[in-house]
Amino acid sequence: MNEDAEIRDSEDKIPIKDFGAREKFRNLSLSSGYNPDDRWIGGYVDYEWGKVRHILDLLVKEKHQTILEFGCNIGATAVVTALLGHSVEAVDIDKFNADMAKLNALQYGVADRVNCHLVKDGERLDFNDGYFDVIICNSVLEYVEYDNFSTVMKELDRLLKPGGLLIITGTSNRLSPKEVHRGRWFINYLPTNLGKIIWGKGRYQRGVNPFRVMHALKHYVNLDLQDNGKLYFEIKKRFGLSAKAMAILKLLKKIFHPLGISVGLLTPSFSVNLRKPQ
Repeated sequence: MNEDAEIRDSEDKIPIKDFGAREKFRNLSLSSGYNPDDRWIGGYVDYEWGKVRHILDLLVKEKHQTILEFGCNIGATAVVTALLGHSVEAVDIDKFNADMAKLNALQYGVADRVNCHLVKDGERLDFNDGYFDVIICNSVLEYVEYDNFSTVMKELDRLLKPGGLLIITGTSNRLSPKEVHRGRWFINYLPTNLGKIIWGKGRYQRGVNPFRVMHALKHYVNLDLQDNGKLYFEIKKRFGLSAKAMAILKLLKKIFHPLGISVGLLTPSFSVNLRKPQ
């Protein structure tokens, strides 16, 4: 069994390969006011190994795909994607995130498969039309400025090849009474300007309406509606979702699937897996 296979089958923490990069990663975290031992900093790759890995295992059957992580944060999903053998272009609008993503790729030994780019919000990315086999949006669309949203969705559509996969996951749902990132009740239902006045621009966070996403991609095929929701529920099973939560989701499926609405669009952190038509 080769090393990648050993990592793939393991549920343990992903091993560090470059301890010099690890030290730089920790120092940059500390100098920027973050705890490097926090789950969403030093533990983020292990977290996504237990989450996004299962989505990719089930959806991306071909080897060595070219994948865009749109809004890469500190690169946890990009690292996991590269560990599975794919090539990743990771983009983010925040310099700290882009720098951390580079160090993350270095410390886990996948810098040769992950390219990190600092970009501007809403700008056209420097890749040809249809360049990517897969695009991953992991907990990012809720951070896109409202006025840039349509432009961003058109750009993602431009970059994805016909027949390619668009994976949207971990996205704060504006339909939910509680915003999942900040944990604030009813902020999703307030006008943007009022929310910024109450909480301040730096602390304000609201989810995105999943039906706005689906409207922008209405020509795409919703894979979560196929096979009686088998794909969606297999992903949730691999996530370790409780039997009670699974039962609730299956009840929602019976109600909403006939209406053409997949269950993942209704949860506080919404997800949907889409295929671009050929």
